[in-house]
Amino acid sequence: MRRRLLAGAALWIASICGAQRVYAGPVVVNLFPSSPLTVNTSPAMVNVNVSGLGVHADPTIGAFDVTLFYDPAVLSPGTPVFSTLLNPITPCPFCQVVTTPQPGAIELAEVSLATDAQLQAAQSAAFTLVQVPFTALVSLPTTTTVSLQKNYLADGNGNLIPPPVPEPATWALSFAGLAMMVAWRRRRC
Repeated sequence: MRRRLLAGAALWIASICGAQRVYAGPVVVNLFPSSPLTVNTSPAMVNVNVSGLGVHADPTIGAFDVTLFYDPAVLSPGTPVFSTLLNPITPCPFCQVVTTPQPGAIELAEVSLATDAQLQAAQSAAFTLVQVPFTALVSLPTTTTVSLQKNYLADGNGNLIPPPVPEPATWALSFAGLAMMVAWRRRRC
């Protein structure tokens, strides 16, 4: 009886919090194609995409720093191709940084010299930040993983763009699940 009551209360709290949530449209950085990556041709292109931006409005992307992790026994990265949307007026090759901090990792960074107004005019709600070609070191086709770590994103004014905040329903479900586990553990002991 107590278990049903606790489960019912948890579902009720989750539904109440979920009904009142407001979607803020966080800025999201992801990989395409997503992992696991199936490599059929060599080189295989991996795109680092950004979405959740304003449509020719704030927020814009003025700087980014991401790290791609891959299996160095399977893939070898080529020369990355950066988007022109961070420096739409004049290309800025010295604003782009590519480093390999360790085997199996490639760090990609770029800073824009354009004004916020120029970035707003050039950038849409979603676009590709950088394309990285990977050459397969094994026979094709093969499947491997490529993952992304977002180090930072900054807007056109140089302010850091914060990571997305969990919605209230996420918090409610997490706490309800934790409460159910505590209750189950107490009952068992």
